[in-house]
Amino acid sequence: MNAAATGLTAQRQWMNLVADNLANMNDVGGVPYRSLEPVLQAIYGAGGAVQGVAVARVAASAAPAKLVYAPGVAGANAAGYVPGSNVSMAVQMVDLLAAGRAYQAAATTFQAAKAENQAALQI
Repeated sequence: MNAAATGLTAQRQWMNLVADNLANMNDVGGVPYRSLEPVLQAIYGAGGAVQGVAVARVAASAAPAKLVYAPGVAGANAAGYVPGSNVSMAVQMVDLLAAGRAYQAAATTFQAAKAENQAALQI
């Protein structure tokens, strides 16, 4: 149950990062917003067995910033372009689907383990 619970937490954090990325994808001016991605890490228990997963850190994407035409914004170049965010709607939607499916799988695993525990208590 603990492994499934850590999976639920990690996937929820990933979905929150996707939401943040989508909310900031149209920001222009100043420092351009960088897409955030979770870096997952296995949690090991006694004897080296994997006990779950956790978000080890959140990393900014290395994808280049997109140039956005915004001549009135401070920092625009001579042609009127400013660096914008590097968030791709397509990538974020795929990430959201992957995180959602992983969350659903972890929830199903948690429910199955819970049902097994309840059945064992009735013996």
